[in-house]
Amino acid sequence: MGNCIQFSEADNFLTKSPEVKACLADSSFLVAISDEDHSQHDNAQFLFEKLTEYEIRIFVSVTARSEFIDYHRRVIVTETLMDMLAPTSKWKISANVRDVLRTQKGWIDNQARSESEPYLSDSRIKICKQAFLPITQSGQIGWTELCKEYLAGRLLSAWNSISDAFVLNYVDMRTDD
Repeated sequence: MGNCIQFSEADNFLTKSPEVKACLADSSFLVAISDEDHSQHDNAQFLFEKLTEYEIRIFVSVTARSEFIDYHRRVIVTETLMDMLAPTSKWKISANVRDVLRTQKGWIDNQARSESEPYLSDSRIKICKQAFLPITQSGQIGWTELCKEYLAGRLLSAWNSISDAFVLNYVDMRTDD
């Protein structure tokens, strides 16, 4: 069955376990290896190097893929929304939207100070989205355009990049293999 070992024990474990030819990576590993600012990036890089050294194939499931893409969606949306606060932003936002984004920026800054993930949660993204959807205006167009411009193609591209760079093998739960 599965084992849980410390990073420092990777060589010892892999040397004693030549029958290990593959591993199943979770989304935490994928996020950490793809994000150089992630607190676990160095550990993920170390583990990837050991897996490569011992010629161990990395497999990922549909769940890990979905969670990885969702993480990148949150990163892109957070960065896009925070960029709207810059004086040079091409986006023209209302005072209400600016206030909502400033509040979220304060939360992000607090997250960064406490060394927590500085990306908006889905509930915070929803607050921002609602600020773009005033009842009396056509704010929905702004949110839809934002998503089209900043998300279209980028999420699949992020997945394809990591998949190619780390030679990930996708496990399709619907096949007999």
